[in-house]
Amino acid sequence: GIEWRLRRFKRSSCAELGMRVPALPVSVGAALSMVGTPSLLISMPHLEHNEAEMRQHLRGTGVMLRPHFKAHKSAGLARWQLSRSAHELSGFCAQTVTETEVLVRDAGCRDVVLTNAPAQRGAAARLANLAATHPDATIAALVDCPAHVAALSDAAAAAGVSLGAL
Repeated sequence: GIEWRLRRFKRSSCAELGMRVPALPVSVGAALSMVGTPSLLISMPHLEHNEAEMRQHLRGTGVMLRPHFKAHKSAGLARWQLSRSAHELSGFCAQTVTETEVLVRDAGCRDVVLTNAPAQRGAAARLANLAATHPDATIAALVDCPAHVAALSDAAAAAGVSLGAL
């Protein structure tokens, strides 16, 4: 069969992204099967190329990018995206309330849309508390029924903040 190998993994690249890099259990050139999971492996040249190409495609179109945090789940990588694409990036999408919290608290993202409706009142309260502690952030959630709207509305009113609903 085909044996994939780690060709390029720079600890310094990860440090530049603000990511904590534990000692690797394998060395560069080791078989990919030796890498523990989950692991985030990034080819910086490919990432930089793809990001620049996406910005170029969007430039002048009036369309803004809103990447989904679940693709990489890295606050450091989200900060990198924000720093590189400020004019082409409207914010991030998050799948969970925890991802929303990481984006706002750790990555400094000021516009997050939760793509999974906060069905439980505890989830809506966490979003409202996040908005209260980060008043410069815009936090919204997708909703698909009146109960979700009510949960967000009640939590926002209790915290004295505004939450968006789409």
